[in-house]
Amino acid sequence: MTEQTRANGSLRHLLTLEGLTKAQLEALLTRAQKFVKPVGELPVQTRSLDGITVANMFTEPSTRTRVSFELAAKRLGADVVNLEVQLSSRVKGESMLDTIYTLEACHVDVFVIRDAEAGVPGLVASHVKPHVSVLSAGEAAGLLRFDRAEDYAAFTANAPRLNYQVCFCSLLKACEVATFSISQTSHIPAAPACRPR
Repeated sequence: MTEQTRANGSLRHLLTLEGLTKAQLEALLTRAQKFVKPVGELPVQTRSLDGITVANMFTEPSTRTRVSFELAAKRLGADVVNLEVQLSSRVKGESMLDTIYTLEACHVDVFVIRDAEAGVPGLVASHVKPHVSVLSAGEAAGLLRFDRAEDYAAFTANAPRLNYQVCFCSLLKACEVATFSISQTSHIPAAPACRPR
């Protein structure tokens, strides 16, 4: 598995949530929460990624995920390139790594990859230059996607307001969202049913 952190402990790649500490996850979610605004309010915009180029590489159909990554990068000040496999040289037989090397030569700094084949983001991360980062936007028909982290962030932001006790059925334990939520919310009292207190 490709190492996700730099020597100083900061995240370089985000390929999986596995192996990240609770403190790292909470720091990511806390930072992300600063950018959340209610629908109808202007989104937060910064220049923190000014001068950085992000390439969104999606080899399977996606609307919500692709647009979310594109808008996030733009709102952080990055230049964004969107590539779809049916419009790229991969259709003519170019490998994913050939495409990556070409885009690195064009000064792409971050690759956001969603691929139908398992392991592609990790493969790319193990071959990019030291200054380049790779983020997995999903792979292998729903293998890890970061929806569970988003669900957890939404849940924790709204739980106090909702004033609900939380229950998780054993059948849901196999579900990524539920498994992540169970491991991250053990401090919340469980009840036999979800109901207002």
